[in-house]
Amino acid sequence: LKSAPNFLALGRGTDALLSRIDEKWEDKAGNVIFGPTEDQISEMPATAYDIAICFSLIMFHFSWIIIIKHLVQLIRTRTFVDTGAYLLADLSLSVETRLHRALLLGAVFFSGIYLCIFPGLIFWTLRTNNDRLHWQSVKNRLGFLFQGFHHEFYWWDFVAMGRKLSLLVIAVTLPDHPLMAAHASLCIIQVAAIVHLTREPYSSDRQQALETFSLF
Repeated sequence: LKSAPNFLALGRGTDALLSRIDEKWEDKAGNVIFGPTEDQISEMPATAYDIAICFSLIMFHFSWIIIIKHLVQLIRTRTFVDTGAYLLADLSLSVETRLHRALLLGAVFFSGIYLCIFPGLIFWTLRTNNDRLHWQSVKNRLGFLFQGFHHEFYWWDFVAMGRKLSLLVIAVTLPDHPLMAAHASLCIIQVAAIVHLTREPYSSDRQQALETFSLF
């Protein structure tokens, strides 16, 4: 029999209870107390811990594409015949300066974080909880990512994020080649439309129609 649970840790919500499913322990009076069942945990209301995670993920979700845009802009340069190469976003900054090298190093570092680490952690969290999407705590933390999709397409929001990222990179890196940028963007949209129409990931016909209209 285990000792009594740490009730301070239980404020974290379902995370603190998962390890105690179907377990039992003794209280100070010697009474045997059984741990919660999975059904009981799935019906637990959201805690402040769940709301804080949800708020943080929503802020990241909406700021992600803007941050990536500014990071990509730190890479593009323009070369002048007589004066050398300069950062396109700020033509007063030469690429030969230490400041530009520091900005470039920071851009590579934060691009790795915002392109790989953060999205990877969010996807891994969603993937490990794909059999608990009906839990109230999971809905409150990650629901804005998967609600509205069929259960088997709970990860579809990452497909949309990839499409937005591809269009952003094309727009930022190819402003001097508008025809090439237009063809590349058109190819991405066409592929996205074909995949969307063949998979039909949305659970609502209205959402499905709106997404189809936005792609055409």
